[in-house]
Amino acid sequence: MTDQFTTLHRLLDGHSVDSERLRTVYGFGGLHGGILSAMLLGRMRRAVDASFRPVELTTQFIAPTREMPSVHVSVLRRGRRNAQVTATATAPDGSIVATADAVFTACADAPITHRLSPGPPSGVTPIESASPIVIDPQFMPLATAFEIRPATSTLPYTGGEDAELCAWIRLTGPAPEPQSRLLILADALAPSYAATLTVLAPIPTVRMAVHFAPTTQSIDDEWVLLRARTPHADDDGWLSESLDLWTPDGVHLASSTQLRIVRPTAPVA
Repeated sequence: MTDQFTTLHRLLDGHSVDSERLRTVYGFGGLHGGILSAMLLGRMRRAVDASFRPVELTTQFIAPTREMPSVHVSVLRRGRRNAQVTATATAPDGSIVATADAVFTACADAPITHRLSPGPPSGVTPIESASPIVIDPQFMPLATAFEIRPATSTLPYTGGEDAELCAWIRLTGPAPEPQSRLLILADALAPSYAATLTVLAPIPTVRMAVHFAPTTQSIDDEWVLLRARTPHADDDGWLSESLDLWTPDGVHLASSTQLRIVRPTAPVA
């Protein structure tokens, strides 16, 4: 296991790492948002019955963090069928960097007679025919932990008409438990709105909600197909993004919504 994946697994197991190791799992400007969400989920899981599975996690990203945060967990409701838990990540200086809310449920039959889930897009390039793209790790250190292969011809920052991206994606090292893996992968692709741009612009996530399908528990396929779309973008920079993830054979794993903001680029001196 590489130092990067050792660090990743230590964080998800609830251990601290030093600042040098933490830098290996930076996204853009700080600790990767998907990893921070997975850290919070891991801490919340330990506060509920081990047989419960997470249904949904919502993370509010307050500020980027370049230091190891501490995590405080509070159980709001602990029932026989459901549990609701909150978590707060705090930087060493006492400032809050993220909060999260999670709903957990017992694995039990429910009165659902017709299961509904989004189907995968048609006409995508098969994994074996898709070419990988390389992201400079100096730009995003965690990029070396992913293999990304675009599944359509649309790429970020190509000035397209549609704010949509679709790609095959996987981790290049040992995967964590299923929900943590999906949280990390759901935040690994460039923002779909970037497909309409021609100039690099920061588009950070302010809120990320991920709803996990029950099948997530038993699926361990290496690759996932991720489709991201931006159906709503305001002229003040705020946009809503929706994402779905599937196995290679079309089993739906999770849906996510992200609230993002397009930041102005810094003027060139």
